Amino acid sequence: MSAREDTPSRPVPLLPLRDLVVFPRMRVPLWVGREKSCRTIEEAVGREGKEIFLVAQRQERCDKVGPGDVFDVGGIGTVAKLFRLEDMLPLKVLVYVRRRGRLTRWIEREDFFEAEIAELPEADAPSSGALIEQVRLAFTSFCVQQARMSPEDLSALLATAEAPRLASAIMSWLKLGFEDRQALLELPSASAQLERILALLGTEPASR
Repeated sequence: MSAREDTPSRPVPLLPLRDLVVFPRMRVPLWVGREKSCRTIEEAVGREGKEIFLVAQRQERCDKVGPGDVFDVGGIGTVAKLFRLEDMLPLKVLVYVRRRGRLTRWIEREDFFEAEIAELPEADAPSSGALIEQVRLAFTSFCVQQARMSPEDLSALLATAEAPRLASAIMSWLKLGFEDRQALLELPSASAQLERILALLGTEPASR
């Protein structure tokens, strides 16, 4: 399967996020206050697998979210924990994001948000080994200069030899603007994401 092929779509509860972009393998704690969003969480928890699609809104201040108000690419996750104070809002929820997904069709629901979602595969070119090493070196240099991460945390973050895992780990850690994070998430492959990370770190990707 190529990195551009999506899997068949399926209906998934959709949670619009204000000024937040999520990446695969993130554990995302959220306070959910809008009534329809809270019902979306409850719908997800009531389904087998507790699956939910987290996707950023195009405009943070939009309260009545509909088709066209969210980006197409977001994160497919699982509701890991739900904390509720009796019948009071907001809800506190912990979501584990498993992989990227693409919105293919908005489903009109009165009580909660839902859409047809296709998973985006993580398959990548086997030639990304040299790129992975270049990103490791550039990110290590960046962290040493900025003194933002302990050597132990840095070693743990860079331990993976898989391009998708490395890209997700670094994208989750980098302090980027909202638009830059969404643009990274939407890139078609982990190699493209790693090359963009190098550019953000001020390093040119080596020719292949």
